[in-house]
Amino acid sequence: MSKVAISHAPIKLSCPRCKTVLRLRRRPGDPGEFDCPDCRERLELVEEGDELRLRVLPPTAETKPKKRKTPVIPSVSFGALSAPPRRWWSRARSTTARWAAEPLVVVWTIAAMAAVGIGVAFWQTRETPVGGAKNAVVEARGVPNGESESRDDVPADQQQRKVIQQPVEAPRSLATLRRPVEAARPPASPPPDPRAMIAGALAMKVLRFEQPTPVPFDLLRFQIEEMAGVAINYDSSAGGEAREQTVTVALDNVTLGEIVAEAARQVGLKPIIDTDGVRLVLEALPTNESAPIGDDVIVGP
Repeated sequence: MSKVAISHAPIKLSCPRCKTVLRLRRRPGDPGEFDCPDCRERLELVEEGDELRLRVLPPTAETKPKKRKTPVIPSVSFGALSAPPRRWWSRARSTTARWAAEPLVVVWTIAAMAAVGIGVAFWQTRETPVGGAKNAVVEARGVPNGESESRDDVPADQQQRKVIQQPVEAPRSLATLRRPVEAARPPASPPPDPRAMIAGALAMKVLRFEQPTPVPFDLLRFQIEEMAGVAINYDSSAGGEAREQTVTVALDNVTLGEIVAEAARQVGLKPIIDTDGVRLVLEALPTNESAPIGDDVIVGP
């Protein structure tokens, strides 16, 4: 067995102590001995036959690891002043830090604190006098303390006899009991009149409506129908000639209903509010006269 130099090509060997795989490469001037990066053991590369292996060197005085010692802060002098040594709280803090690093110490400390807390709570319950607990129960029930003591002094059979001797109230007759009175129901509200809703839609105010160019009445009817959201239909009595007649309208500060009435008047029709919308009927009066005022007739201008 002899020492060999590490070749230039990297080789892989395992540490005999920690089994860590090491990649070795020779560098100029490197010795055949080195320290394992994991276990810090001194290793030597040796040759046995045609194979290379690592062996652990025995520790020497130079390579033997030394025990760690707590570093002592030196006292540094600055002229006539010197730094004071470590105080007791610094030593206690370092000791506490070492204890906190141990999980077993932390677990036992928590268990001891819990045991102390349970013991203190149990001791306080034992020191509570019986009379104090009794008074607390009496106060919770709302019974005076003197009355409670007097009841405890009386035997149980006398207390039962006193309760039995109390008069029992006779049950009331069912006929004397007041019967529940049924409250009057409010009258059912009538269903909303659809004609009122249609009239409200046609009551929309328009500051100015102007149609100077003659257009067919049916086109103007369709525009107002879209604006009001109310269906405007022709009655069976209205002829087809009125639809194609041209009209011109120029009104200020009017409602949509008044616009419909004015346009219908020019073609010999009058609008009537029905349950399903506005119905255009043939006007019985001449076109140059006003339509009669009725509950379901939209009055013209």
